[in-house]
Amino acid sequence: MDYGGQEVSPCSLAVYENKLGGRICVSGYYPWDHLHSLSKTAQMKAIMRWLSRDRLPAYIASYHKVNLWVRESQGGRLALALLNASFDPADGVELALRRPPTRPGD
Repeated sequence: MDYGGQEVSPCSLAVYENKLGGRICVSGYYPWDHLHSLSKTAQMKAIMRWLSRDRLPAYIASYHKVNLWVRESQGGRLALALLNASFDPADGVELALRRPPTRPGD
């Protein structure tokens, strides 16, 4: 639905896995609109986690307008930077960090 309430397409986002195991997300209508709304950020985080097979080294788990840059060295050490991308208070930011498995199957 567009902002005027008219249906533009029956589906504007699709995710699937192809025969080779590649994961694909197609978002064709306003994919980057309303990025600072709770529902859109939750959707985009879920998609990125699914696309990466939950291998992202870190992500902001809470609803905050915080930018995150992460770099992982070859030795597995992380360096990260957080930037409050708004004038909103950033109290209680939840940062999710991926840890190496401690036991087989973790």
